[in-house]
Amino acid sequence: MNYYLGPYQWIEDTWQPPASTVGSIDLRNLTQMGTPVVQDGYGFFATIDPVRGYDLLGRGDLREINSTRSMKSMWDSLLGYSPNGDKLVDLLYNHLTMGSDPIGTNTCKPLTPTKGNLAIHLGGHGRVKATQFRIGHSPETNQVISVYQEDYRHIRQLSIDGKLPVNQHRKVLDYWADVLGVRDPQQIFIPSNLPIELPLPHDTSISENFDGADDAAIGKQLTWVADTEFWQNLNSHGATDGFASGNDSQACYANSALSGTDQECEVTSVVQSDAILGRSGVACRRSNTVVTYYSTRFDTKTPDDIIFLHKTVTGTGTILGSLIVVVASIPDTIKMTVAGSSLEAFLNAVSKSTSTDTAITGNLFCGLFGRSNAVADDTEIDNWSAADFVAPSTNASPCLLLEF
Repeated sequence: MNYYLGPYQWIEDTWQPPASTVGSIDLRNLTQMGTPVVQDGYGFFATIDPVRGYDLLGRGDLREINSTRSMKSMWDSLLGYSPNGDKLVDLLYNHLTMGSDPIGTNTCKPLTPTKGNLAIHLGGHGRVKATQFRIGHSPETNQVISVYQEDYRHIRQLSIDGKLPVNQHRKVLDYWADVLGVRDPQQIFIPSNLPIELPLPHDTSISENFDGADDAAIGKQLTWVADTEFWQNLNSHGATDGFASGNDSQACYANSALSGTDQECEVTSVVQSDAILGRSGVACRRSNTVVTYYSTRFDTKTPDDIIFLHKTVTGTGTILGSLIVVVASIPDTIKMTVAGSSLEAFLNAVSKSTSTDTAITGNLFCGLFGRSNAVADDTEIDNWSAADFVAPSTNASPCLLLEF
């Protein structure tokens, strides 16, 4: 395997890793991720073949490659941070923790925990590093807690402004207490300049069968918000409306907030388009104020059927990792989980792709993704559901351990 630092490529209206990439970690800041066309910032790429014009860090297995002075110097020159660690994977981990920026202005945001660990999943490798995380004990505590505090500030303000249900921020506090294994979450996750509010019980699960009138706005059980007039009910399914060509890459979301920032979402792909490229999928951590979300996308007729992970930051997309070839057998169930900084895509209950990304945190909505490539081509889906994803930490910590 070859490991590089280098830029993303703007191809087909989205940022993509270089050719032959099997795994990638985005090290750009949020502005760079959300800016189309103009190449800026760097990613970490694992490739099968050499990539011309990119800075080679090493060849082999990043878990076994020793770090070197020249490697750290290159990192510092390109990214403005000199990471520490004995192995190449340690340099990557150090950048994603101690070298990160909790608000994503200068560089990528920090890793946040999954099942009590700060973990890196890299395509083509699986989980390459995991460190147990305990609030108040782990050296990464301040970086991680800063992310949650900024998310809390944002969620609380949305509740005050009426863009989230009243007291939704208090349910999120309770959710974080569960997944991070802490007591008194109000003492940990509320910034010092905001009033202390006690948590409220969380437990959210929502579903939709799209059994509404044909050609009506999508949904029946839930109210949906679409980025464009692209979705409708059809044949008791949800459908992309193929009223014109070029209406690809359109999302919508259920206007029902979850309590958890870790989420699972699934949908059944019932009918795929007859166009060159039919696409359906699910979205997690969707914002209801800007077009920002994670998605799992399932394509048919490409010529290979593929599934892949993707993110959209303020309307600009980036492919995460690589495209995984699968075999479609319509109907197919597409599922996505987002827990901490770990993303996973499933097809028919089988895991197909995992990745690590730190960009999108704190959003409470889930939704759909679809593509209709030409007039009269529809992609139809059914049986959509979303829920708080609870994978509790076993490391319960009281707030008294914290010192900020």
